[in-house]
Amino acid sequence: LNNEALGALRQEPLHGQVHFGIPTDYARTFLDRFLPRLRESFPGLTPRITCARSRTLREKVQSSELDIAVVTGEPRFPRERVLWSEKAAWYAPVGVPVDQETDLPLALFDANCILRDLCLGDLKQAGIPYHPVIASPDLNNVSAAVDAGFAVALLPESSVVDSSRVHPVDRDGLCNNHVLTMNLIHSTTLNSGFLEPLAQCIADTARAIGH
Repeated sequence: LNNEALGALRQEPLHGQVHFGIPTDYARTFLDRFLPRLRESFPGLTPRITCARSRTLREKVQSSELDIAVVTGEPRFPRERVLWSEKAAWYAPVGVPVDQETDLPLALFDANCILRDLCLGDLKQAGIPYHPVIASPDLNNVSAAVDAGFAVALLPESSVVDSSRVHPVDRDGLCNNHVLTMNLIHSTTLNSGFLEPLAQCIADTARAIGH
């Protein structure tokens, strides 16, 4: 009887407003696939979407301003549902010197984000001199600075579009094996009947776009 009751609940269509959070860096690709899938699976839902840096989204989930969000994982939050992971490495434009004697021209995130922390942590630990040449909260801008031959940067592998124009930096002290995880978190106020169907829809979208 319990199994039958749970099965009946799962078959009930979801209705109402749900507020989602999506990281800015993945917003365009994710929303192109997620919103059509959401409408098809749950036509009774009214989605609201907030795109922001992961740490901002995490704060909004904790304060119940968001119901559910995709965020970059951090060691201090070990028990989150992992959706996908990817490597982050240092990249430089082809032809730009990055030898041991050269200060690195750096494209840097200016927002409160884990990639900025990893970038500056690598440089500090290795004692590598650098000079910022561009700062932006947007991954596309940081990546474009590398593509244009303007700077080096620590980037997620998925952001490197043209591997003929950039290459991984081989310099002592710079880690090319960082792993970023993208995790699913939710507010404690989210209707419990919404959580698993929505989590599955988000996970299916991640798989559909190759994550």
